[in-house]
Amino acid sequence: MKKRQQLGFAVVGCGAIAYSNAEAIRRADSARLAYAVDIDRQAAARLAGKYSVPFSDRLEEAFSASGVDAVIICTPHYLHAPLARRAAKAGKHVLVEKPMGASLEDAGTIVSACREAGVRLGVCYCMRYGEKIEFAKKFIDEGGLGDVIGFEITMLRDRSENYLKRDTWQEGNADWHCVRAKSGGGIFIDNISHYIDYLLYLTGLEIEEVYCQAGAFLVPADVEDNLWAILRTAAGAAGTITVGSTVRGGGREQDGEIANSIQRLWGGEGQAILLPELKVFSRKRIGGLAPNRWHRIKPEKIYNRGGAGVKERARLIRDFSAAVLEGREPEVAGEAGLRVMAVIDAAYRSARSGEVAAVGKNYFRRAQPRPDTED
Repeated sequence: MKKRQQLGFAVVGCGAIAYSNAEAIRRADSARLAYAVDIDRQAAARLAGKYSVPFSDRLEEAFSASGVDAVIICTPHYLHAPLARRAAKAGKHVLVEKPMGASLEDAGTIVSACREAGVRLGVCYCMRYGEKIEFAKKFIDEGGLGDVIGFEITMLRDRSENYLKRDTWQEGNADWHCVRAKSGGGIFIDNISHYIDYLLYLTGLEIEEVYCQAGAFLVPADVEDNLWAILRTAAGAAGTITVGSTVRGGGREQDGEIANSIQRLWGGEGQAILLPELKVFSRKRIGGLAPNRWHRIKPEKIYNRGGAGVKERARLIRDFSAAVLEGREPEVAGEAGLRVMAVIDAAYRSARSGEVAAVGKNYFRRAQPRPDTED
């Protein structure tokens, strides 16, 4: 694809996740890396040097640089909304890392700002581009589950106190993870947001209400390290989410013997197990699979065991860039990210109140831009 047919990206925030996204941009034929920017000029220079692009510690310089059509925001959660609004105001298309922000209000601000500026908005829920999820989507769409009745998501890790001290994404300010106002929450918003996105994508379900309990049991912070939630859908289906970041002995997702992670969907016709390994069952013959028996879909042939890797990110960036160039909405548009944030918001409201919380149906109308925030 010729360069004039590629969308030029400025990477905003040059921690570790920026390197995954920069490499994904390089691999996406509809995109190209055009600029790197970070308030830490040395961080920007390191990323820029790897890909031989200009860099700066000033956002305005990136906006005015030749060939920058869009930004990919790779900063801590609380910076997503103000940076996205500034980018949209400058006429740049916006691709924002998950979650959309530190709150539902942040997510609404981003959606409104991009709508008002007439720029495209995408959210980096790249796990849905994995071959595992594509297989499950086809299986479900062809009737393998029938009407969905229930689902369960379990994710157990042992991060303990080190979770709050580690600089996982090399942003240089790791302490933001333990401050609710900056992170929005703990393991639920940080990790489970991916799973909520592809749960909604796979099933088409609309979560109507959530009952949740959460607490910081072992981590001295105001974000949860364990959370339990029951989610009910508008169609009458229900599911559970159980997560912990301080579960002693918790470990890798694909450890089938220990079952640190479980993801299962079921309906009137069958089941799909996504983790710890991909297995499906249906009373129907789906895609050549014999009915009334379990089928193990070999992981090495169907999906990247590493989860949201560069391959999945490249596919998301390819779709986003092509959508902008073709004048259409990207597959993972802002509204998809907003739906995830609405579920997260309901869970945290329920945890605070001790009561069932409705998932707001008016969260699109509530999306109002905030005043500009300067560096």
